[in-house]
This record gives sequence, structure tokens and C-alpha cells, in this order.
Amino acid sequence: EIAVLERFGPARVVSRHRNGRSLSEPLTDDWLRFLGLFVAEGHVAEDFATVTPGPELVGDVRELLAALEIPFFERGRGELGIGGRVATELLRTFCGSRAELKHLPPFWADLDDDRLGRLLSGYFEGDGWVETDGAAVIAVTKSRRLANELAYALLRLGILARLSRTFKRASGTSHAGDYYWQVAIRGRADIEAFAQHVGFVHHRKAGQLGAILASVVGGNADFVPVPGRWILEARAAHRLLQRELAEDSGLPPAALGLIETTNPA
Repeated sequence: EIAVLERFGPARVVSRHRNGRSLSEPLTDDWLRFLGLFVAEGHVAEDFATVTPGPELVGDVRELLAALEIPFFERGRGELGIGGRVATELLRTFCGSRAELKHLPPFWADLDDDRLGRLLSGYFEGDGWVETDGAAVIAVTKSRRLANELAYALLRLGILARLSRTFKRASGTSHAGDYYWQVAIRGRADIEAFAQHVGFVHHRKAGQLGAILASVVGGNADFVPVPGRWILEARAAHRLLQRELAEDSGLPPAALGLIETTNPA
């Protein structure tokens, strides 16, 4: 439908208040970064949207909205409002309306690695932080879909992220707390890959990332204990004698026999 309309020249979609946008817009670096930030810090109501980047980033978001020609208004310290049905529905479709429904824009898998990195940079600029004690880059989201999409997107860039469920409660509020999904990047190789392909724009987080890169050592490996009978069954399936597998593994046969009869706690 868009292609047919544009045969007769540039087409726009316009709301009843005459706020509109072109049906075809270039997906610029500003768009990618803003969409990433909105996934992290945005909310869509019935007929307007808000983005709450906080005092540290609100100036950057103002500049992005101005560059993208998206009208906005001030709603308080560190919060901006976005009016107009066209912009509101675009953000609802591309990013999700509220925390538990958030997701990456549906075209994220079609982006090349550089542009995917810019989209993720916007997201981690908003929702991510550097854990200096544990030497990790962390983000937490209410949306299971978003957590999984982030893990797949990071893997596209050669970054292995761990997902886990965690309970959080905001201090100083009456909120009872809830479970969230944590996306964690640990280990020198993966943090280096994050710094190279995603990174942070703001100097504070960028400085913290550089500091942990200077100190972190080791890899990002998990060890999963398995029942010894699995090893026994695999050995039997391949018709290996215990002494043969023990020799290939550099173990005494008695040690392998103990492993095969032991179950992890």
C-alpha cells in the first residue's frame, strides 16, 4: 500500500490534529539510538507517550527528538512527553507500550552489525549499568521477550549474555516488588566485544566500562554438573571400555568409575 501511494509522490500519514510523518523515512543513527532509549525508558499511554531518561540523559533525548522532528513537551525533571497519535502508535508498534510488553523493533534482525550495535547502545545507555564490583555490564527488564531478544541480538555481535530471573523492589516506595529478567555480560572477551560493538555514549558509563576492562580477567564460562550415569550411557553407546575413556581423559580408571557412579548434588 505504501509503494502504491508513493508512486504519486511523497506520502504522509496525518492525524486529525495534522501531526504527521512521511511514510518512508531513512533509518538514521539518531532513529536507532532513540528507539533503543525508548525501549529502555519509554511508556505509551492512550494518546501520548513519555520517555524518562533521567537528568543525566534528558538533554541527549531532547536533541534526538529535535533532530527527528518529533514534537515533545516537558513533564518534569528528567521526563519528556511526546504528543500526537502518529508518533504514539509508531512507538507502541516498534517498542511496546509498557514495561512487561517491551521488545526490540521488529526489524532488528535485518539490521547489519553496525546498526544493530547502535540500537543496542541506545538501550543499554538507558537501562544498562556497569557493575564495578562484579566486573559486568547489566540490564534488567520486566519483559521476558525483550530479555530473550537482547540475548540473541548480542550473540549476533559475538557477545554471550547470561539471562536470569531476579526479584527487585524499589526502596522508599510502597511497591511490593516483582520478578524481573536480568541480562548480564561477564568475562573479558565478552565485555571487550560489548565495548567494541555496542558501548556507552555517556562519559560516566563509558569511563566505568573502561575501568573494568582494565582489571577484568578470565572468561565467561559456566560449568553444568551432569549425572555420572550420562557419561556411562554415552560410553556404552560408543562401545568404549572404561580404561579406554579413562586413558583419553587423563584419568585413572578408578577415578572414572567413581564419576560414573556419582550424581551431582
